[in-house]
Amino acid sequence: MTQSYFLSDSFWLHLELFGVITGLIFLYLEIKQRPSMWLVGGLSSLVYIVVFCFAKIYADMSYNIYNFIISIYGFFLWIKYFNNAPKELKEKKSQEIEYRHISRNEILLFSGLSIFLYFVIYYILSYFTDSPIPADDSFTTTLSIVATLLLVKKIIQHWLMWIVINIASVFIYYERGLYPTSALYVVYGIAAVYGFYIWRKEGKDFSLSVS
Repeated sequence: MTQSYFLSDSFWLHLELFGVITGLIFLYLEIKQRPSMWLVGGLSSLVYIVVFCFAKIYADMSYNIYNFIISIYGFFLWIKYFNNAPKELKEKKSQEIEYRHISRNEILLFSGLSIFLYFVIYYILSYFTDSPIPADDSFTTTLSIVATLLLVKKIIQHWLMWIVINIASVFIYYERGLYPTSALYVVYGIAAVYGFYIWRKEGKDFSLSVS
């Protein structure tokens, strides 16, 4: 039977709902590729650090600590992209989406990183925490870390990874009693498909300009 761990308390429910709202705003800004998404994402991560801690989803909690830090890095890196862009691109930057494809070397690098992270996280959750779902938590957290790295670099394939992550997360969060968050990840899954489509349709591929 599904057990709700803290949603009967109105404070925690409202906190989770706030995380859902900021998550949706982040998603909209991500699709539009706005640097401000990193600021909203950092705020959302702070909320979910607390939410996942109480739900005993420790790897996702740790991911949100990581995501808060990388949100700061991502914001300044995307501002740097803008400052280094030619003048004519700056003038229309608010309408432009840029992306690139993942390279063969990056596929090998991130695949190796994913395997390494999965086993490290699984080992920690299994032997040093009371996590009831170490395998599932390790899987989604590992892919989330890698997908965020791809997003920072504006690699379009990060959307495909989020589709997989979001589908898995729907079931995980539902089983842990995080019903609003589970519903949020249904929206995330649909939006990831839409985001991939929008980036491909309206974006500019700058793969060839990246060494």
